Parts: sequence; structure tokens; C-alpha cells
Amino acid sequence: MAAVYKISEELFDDSFRLIAIHTNLEGYQLAYFINSVSELRLKRSFKDLKIKEVTYPYYEWLDEFTETEWLLITNKVLQDIAVDSIGLFGQGSAQATNFLVAERKDVDFFLKINLENETQVSETLERIKGIPRVRMAYSLEAETLKSKQNLIF
Repeated sequence: MAAVYKISEELFDDSFRLIAIHTNLEGYQLAYFINSVSELRLKRSFKDLKIKEVTYPYYEWLDEFTETEWLLITNKVLQDIAVDSIGLFGQGSAQATNFLVAERKDVDFFLKINLENETQVSETLERIKGIPRVRMAYSLEAETLKSKQNLIF
């Protein structure tokens, strides 16, 4: 009989802060504006987060002085799907929207901060609110999310 091993939830470090951002900016534009209004240096990661055949691009920065990791993660990804159609046009394509955190479909990006200093989080949040074309930004409790395991990587 094969042994089954389960990983305890205690091994996951889920002590992070989240800022939910609603905007129509592209990821690279938002990362640029966040860098320009704060002291962050977000840059595109060489690898993407892959969950169930869907890749989510993200921007990251590790502040070595404070040992703080900052991640700007997109919540919405459009995926092209080939669709067979009967009739004149043969095969077509459609787009499906995939969400990293499905219960927060209205959020466009998450800024994940591995930091315990709440003052720095609130200062960054206020600066993000001042970015043009950011409709709304607010702090979000990760414990309230059903899909928070998608944010642990």
C-alpha cells in the first residue's frame, strides 16, 4: 500500500499584506507608476505564475535593506480558445477570462507585500490611490479569501 503524505498548513508562510487595485492600466504601466510614486523598483519577473494551464504575469522587487518582498500580480488573464463552429466560417476563436482569485473578479491587480510594518503598507496604499487612472485601491485581508493559496508562491 502506498503512503500518502500531506503538507501541513503550518508550513506555509501566509503572513503577507494585500492591496487590491482597480484600474484599466496594463501591468507594465501600473508597475511604472507605482515605482514613480513610491520608492519601489518593481520589474517584470522572468517566470510567470502558472496555475491550471493559465499563466499570470507578475512584477517583483526584493528590498534587501528591509528584507521585504513586493509582488504586483495580475488577477485577470484573457486566454484564446479555439472554437469549432458549424457553417461558413469553419473554426474560430473566443476569449475566456481567468481569475487568480475568483471571488474577487472586480480586482485587476494585487500588490502582495511580505512585510509586518503596517505603516509602510498604508503609506504605499495612499500613494497608489494618487496614481491617475487608478479607480480604487484598498487593503484586503488575505484570510478572507477562499483562493489565498493561489497567492502563496
